[in-house]
Formats: sequence, structure tokens, C-alpha cells
Amino acid sequence: MASMSFFDAVHRLWAETMAGFWRGGDLGSLLGAVNHDQQLKRRFVEDPGAVLAERGVRLPEGITLKVLENTSTTLHLVLPPLVTLDESTEAAK
Repeated sequence: MASMSFFDAVHRLWAETMAGFWRGGDLGSLLGAVNHDQQLKRRFVEDPGAVLAERGVRLPEGITLKVLENTSTTLHLVLPPLVTLDESTEAAK
């Protein structure tokens, strides 16, 4: 199998795994629950794949999900990886 670009991996993650989770309202339910359950929040930050698996959602092979928690003094800004000329040319096709 050819290597997967970052953009392909993100698309695959959302299209194959999270789409049904969003549609069913399960993600919203989970996010609401972690705001009221400190133990669940800790587990979700430490091992999001396990918490999702408990709810019947499996991440595609090779995909890692990291959960970050903003605080009153720390905000996270997520940057995409650098896109090489080859990837941007391929994406334009």
C-alpha cells in the first residue's frame, strides 16, 4: 500500500470512523460527559482510543488521536504538518 498523506489520513479518519459518531450525537454526548466527569475526562485525555472503543468507535489502523484540554491559562493551537511540494502537487490533481 502506498504511503498515505496527512490529508488522506485525516479524510479517512473522519469519513470512515467519526462520521457516524457525529451523526448519532455520540461525540457531543461524550464531550458533554467529560465536562461533568473528571475521571472520564482524565481517561479520554490519556487514552482517547480506548474511550472511543468503549463506545463502539475504532480508530483506523495507523491513526493516533490526541486530546488536549484548554485551561484558563493555556490554549492549544494545532498546526498541520508541512506540505511538501510533491504532496501539494498531488493534491491539486
